Amino acid sequence: MKRSAEIPSVRFDGRFVSVAFVDGVLFRFPVSGNRRLAGGTPEQLSNMQVSRFGIHWPDLDEDLSFEGLSRGDYGQFANPPSDRNVEAGVPPLSVAESAPPPYS
Repeated sequence: MKRSAEIPSVRFDGRFVSVAFVDGVLFRFPVSGNRRLAGGTPEQLSNMQVSRFGIHWPDLDEDLSFEGLSRGDYGQFANPPSDRNVEAGVPPLSVAESAPPPYS
């Protein structure tokens, strides 16, 4: 996955992390699919450091790359991959191409 040098917008909305790239690509994934994120408080999950390569949660000692997210890999699974979609109620990664970012 080749992305621009611009840093995407990232936010935590209570259950999901959404990543909006400047070119309109949007990734959304449930924190319940990552063991370290699933155990975090809303404050810890909102405390993110974002670079052009990925996201770092310093309070939870977790890093996710945008390259991995583009493949549907969002880290340390709380459940086996076959079960995580059922628990979250959504596909492992929702991707919308060419949609405007939902926030700035």
